[in-house]
Parts: sequence; C-alpha cells; structure tokens
Amino acid sequence: MENIEKIFVQPGFVHFSKESTLLYTVLGSGISFLMYDKIQKYGGMGYFIRPFRESNADNNTYFAYPAISILVDIMKKNGSQISNIEGAIFGGAENSSAINYSYQLGKNNIIAAIDIFEHKNIKIVKKDLGGDTGRKIVFHTESGDMFLTKEERIRDSDWYPIVSKK
Repeated sequence: MENIEKIFVQPGFVHFSKESTLLYTVLGSGISFLMYDKIQKYGGMGYFIRPFRESNADNNTYFAYPAISILVDIMKKNGSQISNIEGAIFGGAENSSAINYSYQLGKNNIIAAIDIFEHKNIKIVKKDLGGDTGRKIVFHTESGDMFLTKEERIRDSDWYPIVSKK
C-alpha cells in the first residue's frame, strides 16, 4: 500500500474513488459517513458538521442531507445499486468544554445521519457514535476495510505510519 493515494477528507467534503485509495479524517461532533459497493469494490467518504441548514444558509455538504445525498448519487451514477451499498457512520461526540460548543450538536448529527441513511435505504453495517472523545477514521475504498480509533487528543503525528509525509 505504499503507492496508494491517501486523501484527508475535511469537514464539508465528500470524496469518491473507483481506484484503491485510503480516505482518512478526524472527528469530534461531526459525522463521517462511508459507503462501499460490495460488488463493484469501490466507495467513498463524506464528513458533515451540521444536521440541517438554517433557512438563510447555502445548501452545501457541511449539512447532513446534501452531503449524504451527493455520495449516494455519485455511487449510483457510477453503477452502484442501492442494495449493494454498505454504509458506516462514525462521530457525533459531545464535548461541552470545546470552543464554540453547541448543545447536543453531536446527538443531532447522529439522528440526522441515521434518518437519512434509512430514507435512502442504505444499510448501516458499522457505526460508532456519541460519547465524548474524538475519532480517527481510515477507509480503504477498494477493500471496504475501515479502521477507527478513539482519541482524547489528536495530533498530526498520530497518523504515522498510515500517512507519512515522505
């Protein structure tokens, strides 16, 4: 896996790849959602930070419904059938001591993610939600392998050897 592309998925972004790729991210109250086509052997990851948009906000992937819908649409446009897509949802931590803490943001993100996956008929095969610690997620788009760690504190150096700066 030394030559495999590695992409850090930031909040408000969705990434899909038919190529063998490692997608990774770091979460707090936001939700990282993964979709894997078990027949086509490809997938993607998204990361939203708000359950729903306020009436004057742009309809973008910082919000649950557009983010999840976009990845579903991309998967379908690339030949996936809904019945072959497996989903995973991670995140939704509550940390009341965090800067700019928003009451029950993590809980509301979790509810939104689960509701949208159910609405889109995406089967959730893995989830790790809630609590008060951050998470690091790594997803291999070709194999569907997912790796999660829970962290009290997350540093750039924690990613070695998954992602090296070389």
